[in-house]
Amino acid sequence: MLDPINHTGDPTPDAGGHIRLPALIPGASYRIIDYTETHPGPDGPPIRKEFTVAPGQTVELGDILVAKPAR
Repeated sequence: MLDPINHTGDPTPDAGGHIRLPALIPGASYRIIDYTETHPGPDGPPIRKEFTVAPGQTVELGDILVAKPAR
């Protein structure tokens, strides 16, 4: 779930598996949370990555594995 004005829909990776989020708030904390688990732990769904971004900075978060949800 992102800013619905600047990031509509789900982020889709490019051919290299990268996702660009060009309108993040500098200094704000962001979390990548895995809601695909059917039985989250006692603290809720797992946080896969937590990060902040400085103005003009590009951040490489590395591989973040999230299960493909069953549909």
